[in-house]
Amino acid sequence: MNQKGFVQLILILILLLGIGVAVYLTQFTQIFKPKATGQNICYANSVKTLQDCIDSIPASPTVNTLEITNLILCDDQTPEKRCEFKLENINRPITIRGAANSGAGFRRTKSGNVALYNFFYINKSSNVTIQNLFFDDLTQDGCNNSRYP
Repeated sequence: MNQKGFVQLILILILLLGIGVAVYLTQFTQIFKPKATGQNICYANSVKTLQDCIDSIPASPTVNTLEITNLILCDDQTPEKRCEFKLENINRPITIRGAANSGAGFRRTKSGNVALYNFFYINKSSNVTIQNLFFDDLTQDGCNNSRYP
């Protein structure tokens, strides 16, 4: 093989490698997200981790986003699975959101016929945004309660 043919072969291999890398990077775009932006997000995947994120808001002024990464099952008969989250005296921008394309949200699966509760109780607060979350009440308590015609 002469030197000219060898250079052409190397050039073709480099082009094929570049195409392969380009296809990979378009499929996995999260590689491009800067790591510094993740420091202001608290990730939650359960009742406990979401409550921990909410509890961290006053102590962590840099946290401005609570991201729920999956569907959280709620049960008002089991205290550690009760999805009742209180946000009080929050007066800075806070976003509670579902992760993109994750189906994140809340599904109430059991009711003990106790007083109906809200998923989020926001009191004396401003600039709180809730977005991209799924809410499902399989118990239908909220639908059949005579207090809410």
